Amino acid sequence: MPSLPRVTGRNLNAKHTHNMKKDRLHNEAPIICQAAFTRMSKLWLILAVIAVVAVGCDSGYVKRTEKFATRVKGVVSPDVLQAWATNLITKTPVVRRQPVEIRKADIPEYIRAIYNEYPEDVEVVSGDAGTCVQICYGSGFGHWGLYIGDPSFKHESSEQFYVVPWKPGIYFWDGP
Repeated sequence: MPSLPRVTGRNLNAKHTHNMKKDRLHNEAPIICQAAFTRMSKLWLILAVIAVVAVGCDSGYVKRTEKFATRVKGVVSPDVLQAWATNLITKTPVVRRQPVEIRKADIPEYIRAIYNEYPEDVEVVSGDAGTCVQICYGSGFGHWGLYIGDPSFKHESSEQFYVVPWKPGIYFWDGP
């Protein structure tokens, strides 16, 4: 029968010390990996910021508004649009802050031609900025459209709406 090694205090301590080192390595490994991951995350974040700055910082709503404006300008002239809207405003009795929906039959072909369909909403609205026709397109990802009033009508951007003038009284907008 083979003889078993004699366990002394010294051998026991050496074995215990070895196990402690091994346990400490296992316990420290996640910390080391976590630190390396954090450094890599910071590097990727810095690279992403540099890429955004290099490509451009326009928000999605700015690009969407520019694209919509280009589309509208290719379909209808601002004078025709404004003449239609001011005529509609004159014929439509409206109470402040209570929009009046426009019937589909009263929406001209050039408005439908912007997207080859009817807009989501066409309303005559009256508010702090004055009275205008609001044309609204969109979905769950946001809305955009036109505010059209007489040349004295003014509308500005707000926290919720990004507004870009086309000509006095006509504005492209994007919002919730």
